[in-house]
Amino acid sequence: MLTQAMHNQNLALGTAMHATGARMDVIMNNIANNDTPYFVAGTVDFEAALGQAITNWRATGRLDLTGVRPALRSQDLGFAYRIDGNNVDMESEMVRLYTSVVKYETMVNSVLNNSRRLNMAISGR
Repeated sequence: MLTQAMHNQNLALGTAMHATGARMDVIMNNIANNDTPYFVAGTVDFEAALGQAITNWRATGRLDLTGVRPALRSQDLGFAYRIDGNNVDMESEMVRLYTSVVKYETMVNSVLNNSRRLNMAISGR
């Protein structure tokens, strides 16, 4: 029972880590195209789908992550920040990148802590 719960938690964390990695790739692409005329910044959404999967897991006891995929969309704000048509805001992108890195590191630490707990349970220490 405990091992299944830890396994499911690690699966959810792995899915979130994958999506967060995809988000960081998109943010870095936005930063790299800061000087590209008419470039429209992208963003990645996945939190709502992951939250729904976790809510269903708590209600049913069964974790289904098949519908949790990072969704890439244009960050079209309806206007361009600059005259060249590019809407990349470097300050916002840097904040989004930092936030994503911190979330990713937190998820990695959670997986490592689960592994340590499992190892302690197996070894009896």
